[in-house]
Amino acid sequence: PSKTLRAELAVHVVGMGIYNEQKTSVEDSGFRVDQLAVSAYAAGYLINNHFNKQLGTFFYVDLGAKTTNVALIDQIDQPWYASSFSKRGGDDLTTTIASRLMIDKSEAEKLKLRYGYNPIIRKYELPLFEGINFNGDKIKVMQSDLNSIIEEFFSSLFVNIDACMQAALNNSTNVSQQFPLRHIQQCTHRKSLLCHRTQTKL
Repeated sequence: PSKTLRAELAVHVVGMGIYNEQKTSVEDSGFRVDQLAVSAYAAGYLINNHFNKQLGTFFYVDLGAKTTNVALIDQIDQPWYASSFSKRGGDDLTTTIASRLMIDKSEAEKLKLRYGYNPIIRKYELPLFEGINFNGDKIKVMQSDLNSIIEEFFSSLFVNIDACMQAALNNSTNVSQQFPLRHIQQCTHRKSLLCHRTQTKL
């Protein structure tokens, strides 16, 4: 009988700042690093192979604090990857809320994370925030007010996302036969993105 032990490990998210330390630690433990991939491709691999979600060809949109990254991923036959990004993210939403309401960014961040976008507006809703704005005026912020600001922000962001999708398509090879341009609008799922509430710490 064999006296060796075979183990396969899959790590799908490792920050580049600690990658070398992680790689050294793994190799010192007797394992071999087989492959390094960008985070979007790794996430797609995780979804396809470990969650039984055979997505085939898809866009992966990562809304971060500073940037929004859009990756076009195909994992059907010969995996390929192309990406683009926009220099807009959750911090910009916080800035927009603060600017529109004329309040401090810390208060805007609290509104974003605590309440986000909520399509359910009750007839008798209570204020989310009461205070004094930068003009010295007393203000009350309702959910409908916050929704309006978030919708306006995402309407603009979706333009950037569409441009990133187009750029990712242009950067990929042999994509016109596999992923026609007409599918771009079908992949945005815009309303559902808003309804997932922006309190996912953008």
